[in-house]
Amino acid sequence: MAELELDDLLMIYPFTKPGGLLGRKKAQEALEREKQSPYTTNEGVIALQKFSLHIADGEFAVLLGPSGCGKSTLLRLIAGLDSPINGQIRMDGKVINALPPEQRDIAMVFQNYSLYPHLSVYDNLAFTLKNQRVPRDELDRRVREVAQALYLTKLLDRRPKELSGGQQQRVAIGRAVIRRPKLFLMDEPFSHLDPALRVQMRQVIRQLHETLGTTFLYVTHDQREALALGTRIAVMKDGMLRQFGTPAQIFNTPEDRFVAEFVGEPTMNFLEKLPVQSENGRSFVHILGQTVDAGFRPVHLVLSANGFPAQVTQALQADGELHLSLDADGTPLRAVLPSDTPLPLRGQVLHFQLSPKYLHFFDP
Repeated sequence: MAELELDDLLMIYPFTKPGGLLGRKKAQEALEREKQSPYTTNEGVIALQKFSLHIADGEFAVLLGPSGCGKSTLLRLIAGLDSPINGQIRMDGKVINALPPEQRDIAMVFQNYSLYPHLSVYDNLAFTLKNQRVPRDELDRRVREVAQALYLTKLLDRRPKELSGGQQQRVAIGRAVIRRPKLFLMDEPFSHLDPALRVQMRQVIRQLHETLGTTFLYVTHDQREALALGTRIAVMKDGMLRQFGTPAQIFNTPEDRFVAEFVGEPTMNFLEKLPVQSENGRSFVHILGQTVDAGFRPVHLVLSANGFPAQVTQALQADGELHLSLDADGTPLRAVLPSDTPLPLRGQVLHFQLSPKYLHFFDP
């Protein structure tokens, strides 16, 4: 197990250099995209800036954010595949910036499975232990323990091509687990799986974490996955940390408007027809001379005969809930109601109530 501390990390990737006849057009297009980033210097694109984070020993931390926010870059720095321009990476209090990857005692699981196609599942799991010259009896015991934990016991004689995507990913995870590292890094390992398999693999990973007690750092852009897996979630945007907290803190007390809109499905409602100023598609409430954004989550709207009226513009069943799109006197709103709520007709007027304790205010 490991305690991980990231202190004021800065990472800049050099601009793509167009060169040669072949691929010059693609390189030029890539360079133009890079220069459109709001965070650039003369040296290149800033992937991480002023990034600090403390992950406790044995924690399951999740990095959550949109594509290009720096999640995978952060994993590469921790693993030793890249070196930060500035800042420190510490494991158990020891600075590891200069340590090569093989000396960091870290296992990393990628999106692709990277299995040896000519080896059986057993030999894929045992490969690292054989290189470490682990005695045969101990090697066999550890392979079978990991296989049992990941539901691979009946598949040990098969080759990767005979396995499903979920089974192959379990083998890839098992190959990392069997090393017994201090820290696991996982870079969107289930992104290629179908939704049902993703749910199954989340359960496997949670059980594995509970069994091993090892520190996990998991990258995803899927908020549902983050809320289901993380003991704490680090929400990122543009290479910066926006909030680090438990799933309940991230959902119930978002620290800024980006976190409020990025986490939660459907996204948070923001009030657009209050007696306020409007600018660039946003509306502002003035409280004691200060300008703020006001919003609330769809799940906190409840049906009430004495509430405000709203007309249904769309209604659909999703994930065991009733999702409604509404028009409240020209203000578009979203509501999430229990699945046993009668399905309303389009154009039907319903009445809703919102407790003031569920209103969120943000400094723009």
